[in-house]
Amino acid sequence: MNKSRNILIFECLCVLFTGIGKVVFINILDFRLPFIITSCLLWFAYALVKWNNRKKLKADIAKSSEKGFTYTMKELLPYAFVLFLVFVGFGLLTKRSVVDHTIIYILLLYPVWGILQQYLVLGIFGKNVKILLGSLYSDWVVVLITAVLFSIVHYPSLILIGATFFLAIVYVSLFLRGRSMLAMGVYHGWLAAFFFYFVLERNPWLEAFG
Repeated sequence: MNKSRNILIFECLCVLFTGIGKVVFINILDFRLPFIITSCLLWFAYALVKWNNRKKLKADIAKSSEKGFTYTMKELLPYAFVLFLVFVGFGLLTKRSVVDHTIIYILLLYPVWGILQQYLVLGIFGKNVKILLGSLYSDWVVVLITAVLFSIVHYPSLILIGATFFLAIVYVSLFLRGRSMLAMGVYHGWLAAFFFYFVLERNPWLEAFG
């Protein structure tokens, strides 16, 4: 039991260090692409270790949802569509939109980064915190702890901190009710793309690749 508990704590600490690394290497040092690629490779390697040694990856991802990927995609589609319209409308009305053809590349690639983030935030950190706390606290404690972590790593942008805090509250709540984190990762990527181009006046493709 102690060994299992230590593994859960170790995984949570690794997620925390990844979040700190995001702030340091992306926000401070501006090493966006190297950090994203390195994080993806390292966590993918860890996922393979879990698959080979503990047979846990399938439980973390494929079986993390009682409802399934398709169900969750359909369930969240109306809400995501409304948010898309809000972001686009805001960008056009305020003339903040910087959208160009590169949004196509981001819509294709960013969901991969979104899925990784949700795997870390939901599949590892949120799930582990819930297990570690057991029945001592309600699920809302897990939701708030996870949402605070997810929002803080988006420092120093206050608007991103607020947006990701709200998104995490919704996502963690849904995840604990059996929704697919893969589906939420895909929507995370798409919503982030529209948010960057139409609300933040930022082109993530140019920021990453120049």
